[in-house]
Amino acid sequence: MLKRHAKLFLVGLFILSVGWTGCDTLNLGDDNLEGLNDNPNASTSPDVNALLANGQRDIAFEWFGDDPTMRGGNLLAQYTTQNQYSEESVFIAEPRVGVFDDFYPPLNDLKQVKELIRAREQTVPRDENTVAVAMIHQVWTFQLITDLYGSIPFLEALQGPSNPSPAYTPQPEVYPALVDTLNAALSLIDSGAPGPSGDLVYGGDMLKWQRFANALKMRIGMRMSDANTSAARSAVESAAGNAFQSNADNAYFTFAQSATHRSTIYENRFIDGRNDFDMADRFVNILTDHYGTLDPRTPVFVDESRAHPSNTYNGFPTHLNPSRAAGLKAQNVNDFFSKPGDLFLKPDVAAPMLLYDEVLFIKAEAAQQGWNVSGSATGLFEDAVRASIENWNPDASPSQVDPYVNAVMNDLSTSDYDQVLGEQKWIALYFQGIQGWSEWRRLDFEGHIREPEGGWQGQSGGLTTWAMRIDYPDGEFSVNEQNVIEAAEQQFGSAEADHYGSQIWWDVNPPPAEVRP
Repeated sequence: MLKRHAKLFLVGLFILSVGWTGCDTLNLGDDNLEGLNDNPNASTSPDVNALLANGQRDIAFEWFGDDPTMRGGNLLAQYTTQNQYSEESVFIAEPRVGVFDDFYPPLNDLKQVKELIRAREQTVPRDENTVAVAMIHQVWTFQLITDLYGSIPFLEALQGPSNPSPAYTPQPEVYPALVDTLNAALSLIDSGAPGPSGDLVYGGDMLKWQRFANALKMRIGMRMSDANTSAARSAVESAAGNAFQSNADNAYFTFAQSATHRSTIYENRFIDGRNDFDMADRFVNILTDHYGTLDPRTPVFVDESRAHPSNTYNGFPTHLNPSRAAGLKAQNVNDFFSKPGDLFLKPDVAAPMLLYDEVLFIKAEAAQQGWNVSGSATGLFEDAVRASIENWNPDASPSQVDPYVNAVMNDLSTSDYDQVLGEQKWIALYFQGIQGWSEWRRLDFEGHIREPEGGWQGQSGGLTTWAMRIDYPDGEFSVNEQNVIEAAEQQFGSAEADHYGSQIWWDVNPPPAEVRP
């Protein structure tokens, strides 16, 4: 039975009057992230805006960067691949997606934001907008964590020394609680009032946070649609009319130019001088060959392979074993294989969190299933493809865009709907690796995410398919053994089944046969 008090974990006592001093403002400077080296907890009167910014920044570093993206999420989604030291590509080593317990300290910063506001309620005006921002960002982050692992510390998490070994909340309870929390956050928002000055996502624009919360509710709803259809439908239908209205609403976390706050993908490539990652040939192929015309997003997504004699865009074989990868790289000069586009290698890259095209794809899928959303399934699908192209390559001409869109829509009319939907969402979610991989797990589209080219090298017992989840970290079995074992047993039947091949709650159907050796 769903524990309806789950939302209280994130919301706290939101029904109480809340407020903050209003005089403690964070001077972000030209860099937008300057000042975050200061410990916001060191003062006897911590700065709410500094805590909020610190939490948002630290969460971003856990899901986007050299390790979590290039050695983690992008490998799982098979967007990019490793051209040497490819242990994570073939599961000799664990993909370095955001480490389980590293998400929790910045989540605790967001919790403290809410607690500080509540503690000051007797002496300062209410500031429910700041509480709402902290809540929504927590929901976004908790969905990421549960989609990686399944059941997670949730109801008993963030309690500090009073509960160092929190129980795991089953994912079927986590998901509805996330929706409940978004509803509570939405009830707090005053879109006509300013938001927190420490907000590094929307700069305190509460109308955009309102739309983001609804868009996130749609993502959460559709993700659980095979496992809890009624809750999914309710979430999507209630949010669809109030979510993103255009690409102007898109949610990004934008890194900075300074050494402390710049993207670690940039640091790996240009400061450390590394050359470890290329575009995966499978993703390049769907962009260049699959529809008989070049995807207009390709010049932005993929750098040209300038040293290749014939291929403008040339992907590296997807996930070779270390010796074969290093050998192939050694045989070819730099730029023989394509790198990710320059936009994604910038120090101040805008890392996508949730985009307008995803809202349209969700509405299209909802319409296809007969749910109560405005628009037709076909029209919304075409709008989604066009929105993604416009977002990534606004300079693309109609002569580039229209033939591609027409080819996609023709494929949609003659092929399996979920197959084409999965392919297009996979493309549109580029560099949102965990999201692209999650949609493959949910929709089970075929032909693109497959067995590693280097074969099955993983040492984890039970890995007989491409990864369906990430196993719990070893440290949990040291510090929280009883609870993590119970979580594995409840989900998968035994602690031994805590491995990459086990499927989480919302991933109802088996993966395509092509990924199972």
